[in-house]
Amino acid sequence: RARNWSTGGACLSNCTNVAAIGDIVSGTLRWKPAAPGQPFAAEVTRVETGGVLALKWLSLPERVLLRMETEQQ
Repeated sequence: RARNWSTGGACLSNCTNVAAIGDIVSGTLRWKPAAPGQPFAAEVTRVETGGVLALKWLSLPERVLLRMETEQQ
């Protein structure tokens, strides 16, 4: 689950997968649990204890970026 997010990346909490800085990860982004997912790829830029990962988006659909910009305003 994202602790916070922006058009540049996200900070995830409670991650159970092992990851290291520089790893490329992929997943599905959803606005709500039942909403259709949008695929993404991101680089891990920070790892903290407790399952916290900071990600930098590498691949994210344009429509998702546009919605993020709208949601932030």
